[in-house]
Amino acid sequence: RSSAASDVYKRQTGDSIKVTIPSGTKATTLAQELENLKVVESAEDFKNFLIENNYTHRLLSGEFYLNAGMSYEEIISVIGY
Repeated sequence: RSSAASDVYKRQTGDSIKVTIPSGTKATTLAQELENLKVVESAEDFKNFLIENNYTHRLLSGEFYLNAGMSYEEIISVIGY
């Protein structure tokens, strides 16, 4: 694979979107992929949320189920610590 972005992928299961986050994924890459997957409307806004709330280094790796329209706080409650 050519980039970390290609490592973040989804599989739709009903209303949930399965998101796999490899270890070491950068916040900018994650935000863009969540926008691509329609989990968030704006990668830039989500990235800024992560930075402003000191979540950029508190993201978990693994497989997670998210839904389009979740608030940023709800997303962090699943993929952050």
